[in-house]
Amino acid sequence: MWKLIFCLSLVSTFLACSPDEIIEVKNKETEDLELTHTEFLKHKSEPEFAYPLLEKLKVQAQKLGNNEFLAKYYTYNAVLKRNTGDYETATNSYSEALELYGKNNDSYHQGLVYLNLGSIYYQAAFYEKALSHFEKAEQAFLKAERKEKLSWVYQNISLIHIDGNRFYKAELYLKQGIDLAKGLGNNTHIGEFLNLYGKLHFKQQEFNEARQYYNRALEYSASELQTSYIYGNIAETYIKEGNIAEAEKWLSQAIALKNKIEGADLRPNLNYSAELEALKGNNEKALVLYDEVVQLSKADLSSKELGIALNGLSTLYSVVQNLNYDQLSRQGEYLKVYNQRSQQQEEQRNNLETLYRQASIRAAEVNQERKQALKEKDEKFSASQTKYLELIGACLLAIVLSVFFYRKRLRKEKKEKERLQVGMAGFYQDLEDVSAELNIEDTE
Repeated sequence: MWKLIFCLSLVSTFLACSPDEIIEVKNKETEDLELTHTEFLKHKSEPEFAYPLLEKLKVQAQKLGNNEFLAKYYTYNAVLKRNTGDYETATNSYSEALELYGKNNDSYHQGLVYLNLGSIYYQAAFYEKALSHFEKAEQAFLKAERKEKLSWVYQNISLIHIDGNRFYKAELYLKQGIDLAKGLGNNTHIGEFLNLYGKLHFKQQEFNEARQYYNRALEYSASELQTSYIYGNIAETYIKEGNIAEAEKWLSQAIALKNKIEGADLRPNLNYSAELEALKGNNEKALVLYDEVVQLSKADLSSKELGIALNGLSTLYSVVQNLNYDQLSRQGEYLKVYNQRSQQQEEQRNNLETLYRQASIRAAEVNQERKQALKEKDEKFSASQTKYLELIGACLLAIVLSVFFYRKRLRKEKKEKERLQVGMAGFYQDLEDVSAELNIEDTE
């Protein structure tokens, strides 16, 4: 009984509110939602504050049925989870965001999500699946008419093709990227594409050509960080050629720039330095440099640089003779890190593979559901069309029968009228005959 009273009180309260008051409440809730969003952006790099604010954002968005902010929630959640290495939750969240952006016909944000999903699959070494997501991002950005975002897409696609030794395809995307960047007047992206062109030639062992592109990229470099990476790439070409003097010159410039930048990642330069020391025969020094990369990567086991360092250490330990106790202990530690890295990558691959299979199955189910819905729609249409035709047939039959019986009645009435006319004619004739007889009698 009390539930009924409560419901009635709610209804009466709602009815007591004027439309203006309802709109005012709605506007207030929207303002609160936007304030929560703004507050989250201030603390997005602080997980202890970011997660509670994000959950609050989700609740408020769900209450208002606001798909835009609900999609933002899933996107931000994916970013936070990805930063902690939780690729499974990140991928699930991005998938939820994709669906919501789709409902809002927001191709631009769908493109951004596809771009991030492609990066996740690339990091987990699912290169073909990453390529599929990057291609979807391209289509989404074209649909949204946001060509400026295509630079990131073309860089990622060309990088996948370079890594896969599909150099012709890589060059096609690099050319598109440079043309696009020139059209937009984006010198930073022009430099990045030229740097990738250098990588394209480096991968083909064309070191002189690679340096030509790296030097051209330097002309468009917009930051010391970008310049330092290009210096390192040039140094690498000389390392591969065995030109120690030139390699040292360019590598020292790269490290000098990196040291000036707060928070810059020194691991690529340390790996180059270790490779250079090994080339010079300084294996002990190379081991120390590789070890430094390992220590810097313990919180980032999926790092590409950690993989390079571990491979370098493996090569060195196979040639170093008479290992001392400390070196043996270090080798055991590296083996432990390698196993942890391999296990983490395997888990990520398995999780993403499972998610990909689930998504593929779901896509097939959705396709089947769509086909079934279309089939049922066609069947309903056919049934309704049949009923409509039957109704038309019945109406036509009724009309035909009505016309038939109407004409039959007309013929009957016509015959009766003719019969009546004949009868009346005889009656008048008899009347005339009687009158004639009466007249004769009167004459006499």
